[in-house]
Formats: sequence, structure tokens, C-alpha cells
Amino acid sequence: RRQRQMCIRDRHKSKYRIGMEIQTTLAGTPVPVNPFAPEMDAFLKEHLFCDLIARDNMNLIDREIATVAALAAMSGTEGQLAFHKGALARVGLPEPEVEKVVKLVSAN
Repeated sequence: RRQRQMCIRDRHKSKYRIGMEIQTTLAGTPVPVNPFAPEMDAFLKEHLFCDLIARDNMNLIDREIATVAALAAMSGTEGQLAFHKGALARVGLPEPEVEKVVKLVSAN
């Protein structure tokens, strides 16, 4: 079995920097550090965005489709769903296709 790389890293960039770039891509703008939880900011950037999202097993569009589909299938996720629908459009899926994903999952 092939071992997955945790974070596709540019040797000249830190995990924090790579995570920040991915988070900014998804959000469409840099996300400020929460002054009350700087450790959580570092954890999210280094672990969630670098170690998990930057892995080589899925591209950002496929990851966001899966995330939008999962959120659309659950109740009480309106805020997260709105963010991830925007992220999915920002990473390259046209808006009408984003809405098709939501409609398809919501209908079932």
C-alpha cells in the first residue's frame, strides 16, 4: 500500500505558511488570527489545511464537493454550508454546478 504524504510541501515554506495559503484560497481573503486563540489558528493552518487538505489524494474541488454534499445533507449547518459553497466556487466549480450539488443532496 502506498503511503500518503501528509503535506505536499515546498521546502522553502513552513506548514503554517502552506496552510495559510490554502485557507486564504478557500476563504477568498486572508483569515485574521483570533487574538483569543492563536494556538487554535496555528493548529488549523498546520494540521487541517496543510496536513489534511494539502494531501495528494484529492484536489480542492473534490474535497469541497464532498464537504458541501455532507453539509447539505445535515441540518443546522447553514453557516458552514454557505462558506463551503463559496469556497467551492472559488476553487473552480461554476456557481450553477455548486447549486446542483446542494439540490441533489438536499432532495435525498
